[in-house]
Amino acid sequence: MNGDDDDGALADHDEGFNDDGPTLRTLAAAIQCWSITNLSARARDVGWKAAVGPTLGEAALAFALPVERIKSAVEWHYWMFLTGDGADADLVIEHEGE
Repeated sequence: MNGDDDDGALADHDEGFNDDGPTLRTLAAAIQCWSITNLSARARDVGWKAAVGPTLGEAALAFALPVERIKSAVEWHYWMFLTGDGADADLVIEHEGE
């Protein structure tokens, strides 16, 4: 392959990487795996309930990506959701069925 076989950018629902990083599908799967392995050490009070999971800010730091991109991937993923009412970086990533 000489690099001329590029089919163009991938859509967010595709698996893989674009010039600006992973697609939402790829990033969401990575965040899901990373965050589910960090549950036991990440219990915190978010006001109205105890939430278990890392924050968007912690995920952004771990993946070296902006908080907004991490938030988009979490919101895109079927089994993840956000808890809390503070700044985006302080929102907790949770998983349906925990």
